[in-house]
Amino acid sequence: MRDQMTFQMRTYYGQHSCTRTFKNMRCTSKWLGKTLVSELSDHPNTTSSTIVKRAQEKYFVHISRSKAHRAKVCAQDMITGDQVAHFTNIREYCAELLRTNRGSSVLLNVVTANLPIKEIERPRRTLCPLF
Repeated sequence: MRDQMTFQMRTYYGQHSCTRTFKNMRCTSKWLGKTLVSELSDHPNTTSSTIVKRAQEKYFVHISRSKAHRAKVCAQDMITGDQVAHFTNIREYCAELLRTNRGSSVLLNVVTANLPIKEIERPRRTLCPLF
C-alpha cells in the first residue's frame, strides 16, 4: 500500500463507556408536527406527555412538553387549516359561488362590532381579522 494514507489500530477497547444521548436540536416542533398529523387526526385528544413518550419510543429523541405542545398546535393547524387565511378568502368564495351557481344568491353578514374602524370604512377590502 505504497503512496496511500493508512491507519494502524494500536489498541482496541471492545466495551463502550460513552452514553447515548437523546437530545436532538434538529427535532423542531414544526417537523414533529408534520409527523404527528396522521396520529392527531385519528386521536385529537392526545396529551403533550403522550407525544413526549411517543417521540422517545419512535424517533429516539428527548423533547420537552412545551415542544410537544407546540408540535400538537402545529399539527392541528395543518389538519384544520389556518382560520385567518380562510376568513380572508370568504369574499372570493362568495363571488365564486355566484359565478358557478347562476341565479343563486349569497348573503355575507359581517358583524362590525369586532372589526377595527379602518376595516369598517373600507368595506371592499379583503377582511383581515385581528385576533
